[in-house]
Amino acid sequence: MSQTNTESRLTALATEMALIQQAGVAEPNTWIERFSVTKSNGKRYVYFRLMEGTTKRSRSGKIQGKFKRYLGSASSAKYKAASSAIDRRNQLRYLQKQYQRLVVTQEQMSQKRTGCKSKSVSVGKVEEKPSAKPALTHGQNQLAVLQQKLISVIRQYEAMTAVIEQQQQTWEVLIREIEGLFVGDTDGALSVSAPALVGEMSGVCP
Repeated sequence: MSQTNTESRLTALATEMALIQQAGVAEPNTWIERFSVTKSNGKRYVYFRLMEGTTKRSRSGKIQGKFKRYLGSASSAKYKAASSAIDRRNQLRYLQKQYQRLVVTQEQMSQKRTGCKSKSVSVGKVEEKPSAKPALTHGQNQLAVLQQKLISVIRQYEAMTAVIEQQQQTWEVLIREIEGLFVGDTDGALSVSAPALVGEMSGVCP
């Protein structure tokens, strides 16, 4: 790949990563877990929740998670948004690895073109001193600018997430209060039994 093609690819990757960040990515070490609820009419319903990894591990060595947010059913907007955010996070990681490999390739091409090692010329006992370290390459400058943009976007995303989580907690409290009004209903249509909720991994990993 030529120098021009490498720079064009780096620019395209930087633009794509910035767009993904603006769309919003899932927080690190989070995943979606599903669980089931059997209601009094015998029907079994599947719901989803967002989990966050902890430092604890199970006997099998898997990372143990703690509840972070209720997502509802597979058709809910919250579940679809969380699933898309995880997909974008995985895509962003893939693009970042591509970008880093191209930066390394560009540096190697630059070193071959300019010569990274200076030859020492002996004149009696005097030797030429090694040349100063080369300036940052174009790819490195692009990466530094991109990192600043990503930091700004992440801070905005964290601020919005805090507001959304606060609103979500308020809604969850209201939902629990409303559900409590229907527990013990004589016809049993809306009554919910209380079995242990056993989480089943959905297969979307952090």
